[in-house]
Amino acid sequence: MARAAQQAGKQFEMMIEQANQVYKLQGKALVFKSEPSVKTISNGRGGFKSPIYAQSNGLDYFGTLKGGQGVFFEAKQTAETSFPLKQIKPHQVETLRTYDNLDTLAFLLVRFSKTGKVFLLPPKPVIEAWDGWTKYSNRASIPLATFEARGTEIAATNGCAVDWLDAVKQ
Repeated sequence: MARAAQQAGKQFEMMIEQANQVYKLQGKALVFKSEPSVKTISNGRGGFKSPIYAQSNGLDYFGTLKGGQGVFFEAKQTAETSFPLKQIKPHQVETLRTYDNLDTLAFLLVRFSKTGKVFLLPPKPVIEAWDGWTKYSNRASIPLATFEARGTEIAATNGCAVDWLDAVKQ
């Protein structure tokens, strides 16, 4: 089951990367995927080395839209009918909170694999759900109804399987 979830996550990532390539070719945006820092550790005898992945401090994607506006977003996928908050790390919520306070374009992009629906959710509902969960032991997930009411469903348009930029412009 875990392998299927990983493959579905990679598929979603590829859909986003394809959209980002289309935006680049069309001159609409230049967006990159963040990669975690890697340190190589030796065994002290000049032999065996192992990679250590440092924790990322930002969101999955960052870039610039035509006109110079920055864009930052985290992409997640779930097989559930609600989005489990445990899939988000504390630093990711704090990064969304900071970008929101700075009036910077930032959001959570979530794919519900059972339905194939993808939603763009702005920071406020994510932060509200996170704070409710971590501070008051409220619900530990964001229901699909919240995505439908406060987010934007992403369509496959403009040559992109996940046309998140069209949703940003709405």
